[in-house]
Amino acid sequence: MIPLLTGLVHLNVLEYHDGDFWTLAPNARQTEVFNNSQDGTGMEFVKTRISNAIFNNEIPDPRDVIIICLVNTCDVFRFMFQLDEEAEERIEFICNMDLIGRSIAAAVSHNLAGPVLRHSRLAKKIPTVSLSKMLFNRHVRTGNIPALFTDLAKEYGPVFEIRPPFTEPMIVLAGPETNRWVHRRGRLHLRAKDYFADFEKVYGASGVLPSLDGAEHFRLRKALSPAYSRERLAGQLDQLYHHAREYMADWEVGDLYPATSMSRRMINAQLSPLFLSANSQDIIDDLVKYKERALNTHILKIMPKFMLKTPGMKRRAKAIDTLLERIQSVHTPAQRADSPRDLADDILSLHASDPQFLPESNLRFALSAALIASVYLGDAFSSPGYAPYGLGTHTCLGSRRMELQLAVNVLMVAHYFNIKVFPQNYKIRFSPLPSMKPSKNLKFDIIEQRREIRV
Repeated sequence: MIPLLTGLVHLNVLEYHDGDFWTLAPNARQTEVFNNSQDGTGMEFVKTRISNAIFNNEIPDPRDVIIICLVNTCDVFRFMFQLDEEAEERIEFICNMDLIGRSIAAAVSHNLAGPVLRHSRLAKKIPTVSLSKMLFNRHVRTGNIPALFTDLAKEYGPVFEIRPPFTEPMIVLAGPETNRWVHRRGRLHLRAKDYFADFEKVYGASGVLPSLDGAEHFRLRKALSPAYSRERLAGQLDQLYHHAREYMADWEVGDLYPATSMSRRMINAQLSPLFLSANSQDIIDDLVKYKERALNTHILKIMPKFMLKTPGMKRRAKAIDTLLERIQSVHTPAQRADSPRDLADDILSLHASDPQFLPESNLRFALSAALIASVYLGDAFSSPGYAPYGLGTHTCLGSRRMELQLAVNVLMVAHYFNIKVFPQNYKIRFSPLPSMKPSKNLKFDIIEQRREIRV
């Protein structure tokens, strides 16, 4: 089965995606079929054929039988049509009409279920790292958690167990070989649903991008990828320069800024108008603190759950609804008629076209999460340092966009200012939870303005 799919990729019929996903290539989607028919794209034509076979009882040709078998095996029909019991029986009848179709469907089904059917082949017990071994590691003092796990992987191997106090034991997968395996095959063996289940409930959501796996996760990524693409940001560089200059316009020689908060707010001043066409500088601190507390209580589990329900956290949670109201107030059809498309447009359009797939309850998370990117990009900017974007099918959707935006910000600051680290003898230390960022002691000192800023 895999060689056949690889051959179709080489013929530009299919496109391969990390995690063993294949989609119809863009040029194939636009290719006209059956003697250059002018009735629409190949995809639309095929959909019409299989619709006639299912609902109008037309006799399908062998190619249509194979397509119907594949679509049915991958459980995609429910996203295409409203199926009643009669239609489902018709699909099953068609799937049994052709031997090749049954064979291909069986192969795909086995590929999807294979990891569940495989037996564990562990040859030895998973080693357990003692608490003292972790606490006395040299990287704990600097907060460099990735370096800590690198050391442990060198000593204990790629799989080991840690037992933090006051929480359940955790299995750690670490090391370069494990990372490569996760990137290529992780989706067949690992899932994010259980890990994020409690976290997404904080936002009243269910089935958000970080917690989805498999075909639904892939579909949502494909729908949102244009908004997070490097290409869209490349077309907005003039706006990006403007927002960066606007933020730096208030800087004066002699000013001293906390590195983390300054960098986060500078990035948010750009992401908020580019992603959402709304201003959020007055509420971004509340949005960030609430999400960081949610991560610490429901993902990292280093704080008790009641800490998310304190009066201060309840007040900060209201910032999510404030943001949603602002976005919806500037995204009416009339207001967006002549405006460049942004991420909020993509999310709201997807909700309107398929509210079952992206329900209204998920909008609070989807729209506020976009601004939290200013946290991670801001933390990388404030180091400045390398911030990994994850692995496999859950790799950060905007990784290439963020790399471009990070480079632009570094160059913009260097173009207009000379800055130095304060204190001068500062040794890099991290505040690792819930994200890697410099410690609060790091500040940026504006020592010279090299050029006038014209907003």
